[in-house]
This record gives sequence, C-alpha cells and structure tokens, in this order.
Amino acid sequence: MKNKRIITGVGIVAVIAIGAYFLLQGGKTKDRMTLETGKVVRNSINTMVTATGTVEPITVVEVGTQVSGIIDKIYVDFNSQIKKGQLLAEMDKVTLQSELASKQSALASSKTEYEYQQKNFARSKTLYEKKLISDTDYETAVYNYEKAKNTYEGNKADLVKVKRNLGYATITSPLTVLLYLERWKRGRLLQLGSVLQRCLRLQTI
Repeated sequence: MKNKRIITGVGIVAVIAIGAYFLLQGGKTKDRMTLETGKVVRNSINTMVTATGTVEPITVVEVGTQVSGIIDKIYVDFNSQIKKGQLLAEMDKVTLQSELASKQSALASSKTEYEYQQKNFARSKTLYEKKLISDTDYETAVYNYEKAKNTYEGNKADLVKVKRNLGYATITSPLTVLLYLERWKRGRLLQLGSVLQRCLRLQTI
C-alpha cells in the first residue's frame, strides 16, 4: 500500500514537471524574434522644404529692339523658360531686305565711279606734273576723285549698317532660364529702343 502511494506521488510530480516544461517552452516560442535579411542597395532620399517669402531674381534683363519695325513672328510662349541664344521673335524684314538690296546696288555703282575717277586722277596728275594740263583741269580731277572716294566709302558703311540692322531683326535670348513677365503681340509696331520683355533669371536651389 505504501509503495502504491509512492508511485502515485512520483507520477503526479512527473505530470506537473512535464506540464511546466511545455508551458515554459510555449512561452519562449511565442517571444522568439524572426529576423529578415536583404541586399544592401543605394537610393536617394528626397527632401522637400516648405517656406513662405518673396522669390527674388539674380538677374533682370530687358529685351528690346535695336531697329524700328513690326513684330512678324513669335517663337516662345508667355512665361516660357528658354536657353541663351534661343530664337525669341523676328521683326518684319521686308523693308530691311529692300534697303539692303538698294545699298548693295549703290555700293556697286559708286565703286565703278570711284575706280574710274581714280584712274582719271592718276592720268591728270601725270599730265599736270609735265605741265600738259591747266591747274583748273587738275583741280577738277582731284575734286572728282575725292568725291567718288567719299561716296564709295559712305556706301560701304551704309551697307554694313543695313546688314547689322537686318541681324537685329532676329531677336534671341541673352541669358539662360528666363521667365517672361510681359506678353508680345504679333503685328505690334515698335520704335527703336522699345522694350519687348522684362525677363528674370532665378537662382537654382
């Protein structure tokens, strides 16, 4: 009888021990951490700053005309961002091209006259030195030569000016990243020195 009690007590203790073991193991399993691994890669972090205030340009440029005329073509929209040297607009070139043709013709004619008077002056000078012509004839030859020379030089200068003005009729941007503040109107008549646009170059952040 005594042995049965001992066996029964041992059995109860064993059951309690086994139950405690599984209880402790179950708690450890519940608290166990699972770690995940992955490949290390480089990426960008975008940061945006929100602030209030006034945007100030680093450069303000007034784009104007260096010749009088009518705006014929416009190649940019209002508030466009552009690059240095980009074509903005063109003035009507019909009058300037006609003036160019006229100056080219005048230059060719004056060159012919100048070359003729130059040769005539050279002959008259030789004859005058030999006392074969009068002072009046020689002075006339000198006068005609100087007049033809001045006319020829003047026509060359006029042609250069017309070509320059024709180039001014093509309006390009003087700076990169410009913001247009005023509108251009096709067909608008502009006088020499008229301001077409006020442009801004903003600081890049």
